Amino acid sequence: MAQARCPFVTNPIIWVYDAFGPGLVVIAFIAVCLSTVWMSLADHPLHSDSERRHAAISIEMRETGIWTVPYSEDEPNLTKPPLSYWLEATSLGLWGDSEFAVRFPSAVAASLTIVVLGAAGWRIGGRSLGFLAAGGLSTMPLHVVMSRMALTDSLQSLFWFSTLIAGFLALTESDQHRWRILMWTAVALGLLSTGPVAWIPVGVLLAWLGCSGRWSQAQSLRLGTGLVLSALPLMVWAAGSLYRYPQSGAAWYQETIGRITHTADHAQPFWYLLPAFLGGLFPATAMMISGFNTSWRNAWRRLRAGDPTCLWWLAVALPLVMFSLVSGNMPGQLLPLAPPLALLTAMVLLRWLQGGSHDAKPGDRPPEIVATFFVTVLAITVAGCTIAYGFLGADHAWLAAPLVALAAVAGWLWWVWNRRPKRRGVGLTAVWLTLVACWWWGFEVEDFLVMPASAGELIADVHSRTGRDRLHVLTFGRADATLTFYNNEVLPRASNADELLLALERYPDVLIVLADPIDFRNLILSHPHVANRFDLVTSYRALPRIALRWIVLRPRITHG
Repeated sequence: MAQARCPFVTNPIIWVYDAFGPGLVVIAFIAVCLSTVWMSLADHPLHSDSERRHAAISIEMRETGIWTVPYSEDEPNLTKPPLSYWLEATSLGLWGDSEFAVRFPSAVAASLTIVVLGAAGWRIGGRSLGFLAAGGLSTMPLHVVMSRMALTDSLQSLFWFSTLIAGFLALTESDQHRWRILMWTAVALGLLSTGPVAWIPVGVLLAWLGCSGRWSQAQSLRLGTGLVLSALPLMVWAAGSLYRYPQSGAAWYQETIGRITHTADHAQPFWYLLPAFLGGLFPATAMMISGFNTSWRNAWRRLRAGDPTCLWWLAVALPLVMFSLVSGNMPGQLLPLAPPLALLTAMVLLRWLQGGSHDAKPGDRPPEIVATFFVTVLAITVAGCTIAYGFLGADHAWLAAPLVALAAVAGWLWWVWNRRPKRRGVGLTAVWLTLVACWWWGFEVEDFLVMPASAGELIADVHSRTGRDRLHVLTFGRADATLTFYNNEVLPRASNADELLLALERYPDVLIVLADPIDFRNLILSHPHVANRFDLVTSYRALPRIALRWIVLRPRITHG
């Protein structure tokens, strides 16, 4: 007589769901998923020029009350529509000037994306699909990193996927009116966040209908009315911007046509986004490389038949090709591909969990989806240990410990996949929880390594060492844009010896120079009489065993 399966080892999340009730389990599951977004959100400094720019624009918008045209250091910044700046300025007004306040809208958008994806998976494929999709998205590096930065990418991802899922439900369910309204609302908000790229998911929906010969169903989306109404908020803002700043049109032309003609900033080769796609959307990309197991003929047949799964494939493939062919794109723009890819991966995993175990025999080779995942994790572990030991030194080798645990758990999943089919659910849950724990550990490591050399700590330390509350701080060489945020005012920059001497004459007693070590060394070689006018107060490194990031100089006191 066959032994009955234990529900816990088949799918522990569902077992807990049945044992303790839906409310408690869903809340606990969502809390763990969202922990990769919110944990230690305010404990690390602003990272990049982009974050600094968002912070500076939002602060200036709040202080000046000019909400029409975003300004940065008295110059209009029109690379993006204003919704993200509006939300960040409002958040700064609620929470004060802090990293948490600047990042709050992005974190909320990323959290809503996880919830919307989980609910969508649950609706179209059951609770297991919802759990697997949301859990997978919560550990994707691109999603985690971008959700914790004050950028527009998380808003774009939320509105992009909301457009896709609402449009899909409007085409496949009877309550078309409600889903149609939600779809075009998401498009309108997306246009106010990132501009015309918000129409791309609508194009994906139309491509899916066109490939299956169902153009007539597009009428249910009310394309003409929807396109016009969704564009109205953006058009009203654009008209106000043109009235206040007539040069807005040139900036928008460069951001749209310039990208297509490869004359925009950040021009990169066509393959530039591929490494970011493979690494940033891990583990889904590692699993999907060989996990779908279908022929091109069968895939085309399914696409022609209107298989819903093909919609999510198109939602990944078409934007990836489009962004690769257009110049001026950054890795963060791949973030909208994460939710549909997480949904696809969840579908494959669910198929293996529900049907694959019946066909497996002890000793059979594990499917490529598991083997590829394990090999990728093992490679990441080796790379992480090498960096921690060789780059940071033996004293910091312990930083890679969670990666070793992840490799061990992934290896155990690979070993039991066909030998112990009943434990697949336990293995996947263990891998997911270990991935989440690795992110928690990574956040603490980030604080440990980055905070001591952050711009905020630097400014506070300079004030402490000099004993003055009011200093005139000048930068020479490298321009760290986050210094302005932490100093509560724009830091002037000297680009040559004459400007440095001029600043010294104006502020002989209260001048502090934050200098790039390489640039200051070149100054010593070329203008020793200028360099001899300053004394070294202290220096800062970006990371252990890394070259000096800043040196702090103060005018030398001379006695006549």
